[in-house]
Amino acid sequence: MKIGVGKRTLPSPIGEYLGGFASRTEPCKGVLDDLFVKAALFKDRGNTFLIVSLDVVCLNTALSDEIRQMICSSFGIKTESILLATSHTHSGPEIRTGFKWLPDFRSCTPGYISQVKECILESVELALSDLEEVHLFYGIGQSDIGVNRRLPLNGKIIFGPNPQGPVDKDVPVIKGVVEDGTIKVILFSYACHPSAMASSFATTDYVGAAYRLIERTLGTTALFLQGFGGNIKTDITEGKKFKEAEYEGVIALGERLGREVIKACNSPMDEIEPNLYSASVKVSIPFSRIPDNEEIEEKLKNGNIYEKSWAASIKDERILPKHIDMEIQRIDLGTELSILALSAEPVIEYLPLLRNIVTNMRIVPIGYSNGVIGYVGVSEHYKEGGYEVEGWYIHYLYPSPFAPQIQDIILQGVQRLYA
Repeated sequence: MKIGVGKRTLPSPIGEYLGGFASRTEPCKGVLDDLFVKAALFKDRGNTFLIVSLDVVCLNTALSDEIRQMICSSFGIKTESILLATSHTHSGPEIRTGFKWLPDFRSCTPGYISQVKECILESVELALSDLEEVHLFYGIGQSDIGVNRRLPLNGKIIFGPNPQGPVDKDVPVIKGVVEDGTIKVILFSYACHPSAMASSFATTDYVGAAYRLIERTLGTTALFLQGFGGNIKTDITEGKKFKEAEYEGVIALGERLGREVIKACNSPMDEIEPNLYSASVKVSIPFSRIPDNEEIEEKLKNGNIYEKSWAASIKDERILPKHIDMEIQRIDLGTELSILALSAEPVIEYLPLLRNIVTNMRIVPIGYSNGVIGYVGVSEHYKEGGYEVEGWYIHYLYPSPFAPQIQDIILQGVQRLYA
């Protein structure tokens, strides 16, 4: 197998808008650490696959499709063989565009977004010119920097730290090594929101602190793949509440994660027999209901600022969507190793469900890939309530949350993909 790597620094977002927090209304005032786009190109026996890792909150489907087509047109890589993975930092430039959102949604300027697209193309071009024969290895570290954020309280689910809630401590690590022992590239994953800071300063959050330490220590390029962290947040808390983090605290958390990756790389790892394969399916995710006039008027009268804006925006819509498509992508790097990517914000409870389906391979499950349609909870969450099933959809101007059968639809899609 050959792997090539390319890396470009994203342009400074000062004066542009950052993504991740609806309450953030000011443009970016400064940059705490650089943000990057990184590309890893895999070639084996005539098959090609590209992974692009981008330090933004996420992409929307239309933008993801545009970027994939742009790469296909420029370099001849098939769109289905391209994975666009975002770190989900809540302090990176908001480059989503061309879709419906609340009226106060603020995106970067078209000029800035064009610069980001150019950086992506440049990183892919660099990767194509950097191909070398490598051996691929796989290992797993452990980290506890994340905590579940669905806290049961007085019969409800509130947004708060829940140390008893499920998390995934695994840190999957994929290492490419050239013949002389040099580490060509590292891909690592962890399931946790990079949302520790809500200031007007750009930062890669804990993700960047992790990959900077890895790159300095091992002399390589490290790409981060965000896991199923839809209901996991960095463990920076005060009692039953999350607290705003200081930058130094975020760096410390990220370096803890980075040390686990370094430890895994320096420990015995399993060599992977190369076998590139990629495929994807799209599944139709239904909304739970179409709101009637009574519900809309109730939100207009008694809702919070976002609910009122949602109600005012959809009040005069003649046709509301009944469903939305979500992509599930399979990327096999070896006969026993597969990356499973969802174009959504998946919750951690999907992990055991997916591993019960894919039993003949080790899977690295990632979200926030190839666009994001929103949060996808498991069936139990739709009975319990909470932000991941009830609170988020108004920001997307959706008619309602997704329907509870979403879990079965996703699992059936995965079964089709790995049949």
